[in-house]
Amino acid sequence: MKLQFPTGSDVAMVTITGNPKSCEPAHVRINFPGGSVEVTRAVDGKDADYWVHLFVDRKGSGHYIEGETETARIINARIDANETGTGSSKVEGELMFKNSNIYHVALRVKKD
Repeated sequence: MKLQFPTGSDVAMVTITGNPKSCEPAHVRINFPGGSVEVTRAVDGKDADYWVHLFVDRKGSGHYIEGETETARIINARIDANETGTGSSKVEGELMFKNSNIYHVALRVKKD
């Protein structure tokens, strides 16, 4: 895992290589006011895959501590796919990603 600050940019990048010979953590978390984003390795080895989680701190959630936690909420979302629109559908109340052309999922979070 490597943290980079590209010259002339206001971006801090964390690169997870997926190289099984590296001693990378199974979870990489970025905390922000009202929540966190976490990349979790789901399968180890050469063909590793990952879950990407967005946690929004809400009263009653596992991360909430009364009097300490800044709460937030999701206020907007977007799914981008090449050629075929959003590519998502609800199946038995669960959002399913059935379009192999999806390349971007965005969730906008705002502090309460």
